[in-house]
Amino acid sequence: MKPEIKDLKKIIEYCDRIGSYIQIYGSDERDFLNDQVFQEGTAFCLIQIGEAVIRLPEYVRALNKDIDWNGIKGFRNVLVHRYGTIWMDNVWRTITVSVPSLKEACESMLKTIDQNSKE
Repeated sequence: MKPEIKDLKKIIEYCDRIGSYIQIYGSDERDFLNDQVFQEGTAFCLIQIGEAVIRLPEYVRALNKDIDWNGIKGFRNVLVHRYGTIWMDNVWRTITVSVPSLKEACESMLKTIDQNSKE
């Protein structure tokens, strides 16, 4: 399997894990802000998403220019290096708004790569 396909699948997997956290712990921001396990679990997933994005080649990122790839990498860096100073309301917005869109985009990109490899 090509590394970029593996990385796109990892991004999707961690997006799904975040979705599972939301199903288990609740879809209310107050639940998130009051639950450290919920916060840390989703932060770990966001870090792993950032790691996979860092490895994506430019031609893959170019398949969807609407995704803020640099922003994802930057958010990963904030989570890793400044965890104690993170505003959890930003994390909440990320996991409830940005992550579902990212998952959808990565699934579409996988289809595109698959179609191009068959041509």
